[in-house]
Amino acid sequence: MMSKVIVTDALMVHGDSIVLHPSLAPWQQRLLRMHQAWSKALMQTPLSVYAAILNVAPASLMAQIFAQEIENAAQVCVVSPFHARLTRSSLRVMPDEMLDVSAENAAELCEVLNPLLTEDGLQLIAHGRTLLLTCDREWDVQIPDFAEISGQSLPETMPQGQDGGQWMRLISEMQMMLHQHPIITPTGLPILGLWAWGKGDGQNIDVSAAKGVATRSPNLLAWSQFTGKDENAEMMITEAAYVPELLKAEAPMPKVWQLQGGGKRVDLTSSLLTACLSRFKKPSWQGK
Repeated sequence: MMSKVIVTDALMVHGDSIVLHPSLAPWQQRLLRMHQAWSKALMQTPLSVYAAILNVAPASLMAQIFAQEIENAAQVCVVSPFHARLTRSSLRVMPDEMLDVSAENAAELCEVLNPLLTEDGLQLIAHGRTLLLTCDREWDVQIPDFAEISGQSLPETMPQGQDGGQWMRLISEMQMMLHQHPIITPTGLPILGLWAWGKGDGQNIDVSAAKGVATRSPNLLAWSQFTGKDENAEMMITEAAYVPELLKAEAPMPKVWQLQGGGKRVDLTSSLLTACLSRFKKPSWQGK
């Protein structure tokens, strides 16, 4: 039985209020009858959340899939291809679920971009539809989690760190190459750029005690399937759009939920008192 659910984009800011992602509507009334504990939170992908539970970098976790190919890498990064829409003044990055990247897409990205990347000691490698960027040295650059740019405008400011300017140049040059060599995904959308993030090392890590996880988020799903941790999953970590697929509305209600989004996090636990009070006062998010 699923004991805990973590949804990374469940909370949405609407004016002065917080609302629940529409995909969670079938569970909203039951969730509102649970005890709420609020805190601030960073924007995270499901992979980032799971890596934090294991106390490792996201890229170090994904590196286990590529163990034989990254023996000499000084640093590795998770790679998220993205589609973007042009607004009046910027590029708006679309969420992961809009871009269904295939294994053929991933292989083509490596073929197109590696001639550029190898000039800087980098290499893009693919395992199925999963991508990793290897570096022959450690780059001094602080890169936001992909969740921080998903649904947002592509950053125009230089990343922090001594290598921030060189890193930004690479991001721009990759976009130009993908404009010249369009790669179309099964959804019919072109890949317009790559976001490399979650940097770590390629050393082997012990994940034997890690709990099985149910997800549809591409990177975490690839790791879970590779390790066999997707079978008999005890917890779910995913984006809101995938919850109806992973947890049927009529299924037993998990007793612990963690909802994130908009810089906030709420931990929900079963509470008889809160459930009783909800009969007399209509509950809402943040108890208002």
